[in-house]
Amino acid sequence: RAGGGRVALVASSAPANAPGLVVKRGTYVPSLEPFQIVVENLEISGFPGDCILAQAPAESTFRNLLLHGCGRHGLALVPEAAHGRNPFQNQIGGGAGLGNEIRDNAQWGIYAEVNPAFGTGSALNRFEGNRVGWSATDPGGAHGNDAGGLAIVNARGNIVGTTDPAYGNRLSGNGGAGLLLYRSEARENPVVGNFVGLVDSGGLWQAKANGEGIALDAGAHDNQIGGTAAGSGNFVSLNLGAGIRLANNSDSNLVRANWIGLAPNGTTAGNGGDGVRIESASSQNLVAGNVISANGGAGVRIDGVATDSNALDANLIGVDPTGVLDRGNAGHGVQVSGGAKSNRIGSAAGLGNQIAGNSQDGIHVSG
Repeated sequence: RAGGGRVALVASSAPANAPGLVVKRGTYVPSLEPFQIVVENLEISGFPGDCILAQAPAESTFRNLLLHGCGRHGLALVPEAAHGRNPFQNQIGGGAGLGNEIRDNAQWGIYAEVNPAFGTGSALNRFEGNRVGWSATDPGGAHGNDAGGLAIVNARGNIVGTTDPAYGNRLSGNGGAGLLLYRSEARENPVVGNFVGLVDSGGLWQAKANGEGIALDAGAHDNQIGGTAAGSGNFVSLNLGAGIRLANNSDSNLVRANWIGLAPNGTTAGNGGDGVRIESASSQNLVAGNVISANGGAGVRIDGVATDSNALDANLIGVDPTGVLDRGNAGHGVQVSGGAKSNRIGSAAGLGNQIAGNSQDGIHVSG
């Protein structure tokens, strides 16, 4: 039920690595699958393993949970090896009063992994309305998950967020990335309408920095970060490192219509590193229609041998969303370096970028 009271499950003398709650195939009746299970209205804390370990749940719902202080992940959605099954089509969080609060855990807040050997690699899980890494009752406190906020590993077709700004995920205050898309089957995942690195406390946007904002790594490809529909853009601001980083052969991703370095009210809220960083042989990515301003490094950095054939189109780099006010990045507006080649800064007529107000060069190209 939306916003209902929670029943507490608190560890006192649990054995090593014990999770708080396990959702899995039946032991005594193996034909019973974790199918269309509803886990709701629980507070789980202090267990040495995962707060919740869910092995290959399908079409199940996890909502209105408070998962904190566990020795591994807050919520782990993982394959079930004995029968070769993956987590599939689960709902994590939801609309008003249905989101989860997941914080203070020793590894990831939410860890979702698929084994491609057990099928196509599809997961099709939906994550919305979750607070991962901070507390609604103590927004200024340190409540991050140590490894990061939400990790999606080898899973495709997941939806992270929603175009309704009231129900986007708040992925903030975590030790690593707010969101990580990892490995080559992490593909075709839309990431829309999330707040990564900042929280709204009483109408004022304040820093709850992740180690970095959104990271696509180890071959993650064909993902969409933001989009053209109203409310699709993510706010990625006030993180310690890069706002959005694409690394290690992460190709053919779309980064569109996000605000990277500004708060939703337009005030400066720069990331500590580059706004967008594309590196280590990541190619054919499109960065288009974003506002990339007030960051501590370059607005966009394209770096490294074989980091080729990326395109930057119609971005505002170093200015506010109106294109009038100076919101410069501390480094170059766009930096291409380290042997990167065949990258396009404005790929066609009408797709030029507005680059102004930055502390160093507008566009800087070096070997």
